[in-house]
Amino acid sequence: MNDLEQLAVLDPMRDYEPSPSRRARATAALEKVFHEPAPAPSRRFSFGDAAPARRSARRFVLSGAVVGLAAAVAVAGMIVLPGEHGDKAYAWTAKPQALAGADALPEAQRCAAGWGADWATPPTAADILLAERRGRATLALVRKDGTGLTACFVLDPAEGAAGGDLLDTATPQPVNGRARIETMGATEGKEGWYSDVIGRAGADVTKLEIELPDGTNVQASVRNGWWVAWWPGHEGGKADGVRVVVHTSSGSKSFLPSELGV
Repeated sequence: MNDLEQLAVLDPMRDYEPSPSRRARATAALEKVFHEPAPAPSRRFSFGDAAPARRSARRFVLSGAVVGLAAAVAVAGMIVLPGEHGDKAYAWTAKPQALAGADALPEAQRCAAGWGADWATPPTAADILLAERRGRATLALVRKDGTGLTACFVLDPAEGAAGGDLLDTATPQPVNGRARIETMGATEGKEGWYSDVIGRAGADVTKLEIELPDGTNVQASVRNGWWVAWWPGHEGGKADGVRVVVHTSSGSKSFLPSELGV
């Protein structure tokens, strides 16, 4: 038995057989990836010399329909990253501090500056749809030039804006009591791996939590129909590496990320 055959025995997804509908969605998504250029809303970038850790970081992203695709057709059922759980060096808390727009405005303006001429109108406090702080890091969703929406991430204020995602706002909000993941991934920074997830929340979603394999519950920030969270570790870069608990007024339900894809 060679090394690959030995590895296959350890594959927890080796007997997994996707349903016909999921297989069809995965095939369609794969064809789209191979034959169409990536749209602008899905691009991830770093902000040059202001963020050396992010610029040189390795980033694994599961986004939209690709979440379902990864769960259905990825070899071994996951993206394998080094280490077991990632480095815990980041100053971080499982429960975020909610920020008003004015409190997160300096970070939003740093992000806008990182775009250069690509961001024409400086953001105001009213442009910040959601903002949270965990330890020294701030994550905010900011309207770009009054139309687009970008996720702004400042991991360490001393280093400035680390980077962000330009989000697709054309998709409809999920139905009442449901949630959807727009982008999810893991990045290796200078203090180790960290993961983040950004999604949409339907009406009546009162709270969302990320359940990590070690039992940690990461509380997401929810506001204006969006939700965000980040944590130290690389689980966000694995297909179904965590569970997402969606709370509503009538109860709660746990989902795999692949169940919350587009």
